[in-house]
Amino acid sequence: MDTKEATQTIINKVDEVLEELALKDKITVLQDTLFMLDHYLDEAFIEANS
Repeated sequence: MDTKEATQTIINKVDEVLEELALKDKITVLQDTLFMLDHYLDEAFIEANS
């Protein structure tokens, strides 16, 4: 493997890792959003039944 191929392989791997990290960030944001929505729904349910 020459230097150009090695460099391209490294770039491809870095791109893969960055895509995985971006996906994990999106999943974390989604989980946080769902948690907050669940919290607000609980509060609304309690308020509606009191």
